[in-house]
Amino acid sequence: MNILLVTNNLYATGGDWTYVKQVYDLYRSYGHKVYFFGLKNDENLDKNYQDYYVSYVDLHEAKKNKLRHALKVFSQSLYSKEAAKKIAIFIEKFNIEIVQLNSIHLGVTPSVIRAIHRKGVPIVCRIIDYSQICKNVNMVCKSKVCDKCLNNKHINVVLNNCKQSILTSIFVAVEAYFYTLRGDYKLIDMYSFQNNYMRKLFIKGGVDENKTIVINNPYDCSKTTPNFAPGKTILFVGRLEPEKGILTFLKSAKLNQNLQHVVVGDGSLREEVRNISSKLDNVSFMGPVWGEDLDEIIKMSRFVVCPSEWQEPSSYVAFQSFACGKPVIAANMGGLPEVITNDVNGLLFSAGNVVELTNKINNLYYDTEKIVRMGKAGRQSVETLFLPEKYYTDSINLFNKLLNKQ
Repeated sequence: MNILLVTNNLYATGGDWTYVKQVYDLYRSYGHKVYFFGLKNDENLDKNYQDYYVSYVDLHEAKKNKLRHALKVFSQSLYSKEAAKKIAIFIEKFNIEIVQLNSIHLGVTPSVIRAIHRKGVPIVCRIIDYSQICKNVNMVCKSKVCDKCLNNKHINVVLNNCKQSILTSIFVAVEAYFYTLRGDYKLIDMYSFQNNYMRKLFIKGGVDENKTIVINNPYDCSKTTPNFAPGKTILFVGRLEPEKGILTFLKSAKLNQNLQHVVVGDGSLREEVRNISSKLDNVSFMGPVWGEDLDEIIKMSRFVVCPSEWQEPSSYVAFQSFACGKPVIAANMGGLPEVITNDVNGLLFSAGNVVELTNKINNLYYDTEKIVRMGKAGRQSVETLFLPEKYYTDSINLFNKLLNKQ
């Protein structure tokens, strides 16, 4: 089967790219011919097809006081004639049989949907963020969880200035209404979700329930040797952004000064996190770490904390922690409760509640027997529920079902 994976960025940017790359490798391991389609970039993993990719658009340039350039960037990001034309050529050139869309908004753009549909190729949209139903992407507005834009009420992104720039807020609202009114999303054959939480939210947001399926994210833990022995550090791994709860983690660390905390990650709060960490003797800031190096840091921890304060779809960090044999303390919101089962492979706490998080950390830290038990349960969950082979079987069955309908 010739499969095309469409996503904006084709290089390491975080959990979304990690998922896409793993799926790419997984499909190929079963003998399928798999291609990428995305934005041109010198950092792209696969540069063999760069001539077919879409010109890179720097959205940050639109924030500068250059109206002409801003309008150019916005127009390219709203509807990309280049993307629509090039993906049609790509499909014919490489005889693509199925397309899996991943992250395409404000980059490749949904302009490719109609272009793919015209070629008669089935489209599966893998939902890895909320960009279709929330133009602030993360269901957060001004640091508060928000669902006001559901059911195509995207005017709220302007009324609330969710993008903290009226020009940008207007643009993303226009983008949302443009593709909704054109009916492009109705041309998608199936929506594939990471969990039931997201599936229900998108149905509430207007997606046809009959076009939805849940397929758990894959995680290959076969090459990771777990370390169930409790280490000494409490670990945060992730993007250093407000919605990730890093400031809540640091506030808890300040209350737990007798316990050692480690922060791994990068993002807009990097300098603030660095400054706070430098003032706390029990916090070490390591910056961004990836791959096997990160595995070793996780293995030396006692447990990992995922204090997200947004509707986190599914935490790759949780999978990685379980693979390493470590339990996870996570916020009880979004898709996290479908990955972390309270008192089985980790603990759940109310998002943003510093005192509750501190108490959970204290109670678990000194219960080594529970840490080992939860770590083993976490490892078992990635070996069964999130097995790559299961993801592959479910996805290929879906692809074949769509192809047989033609």
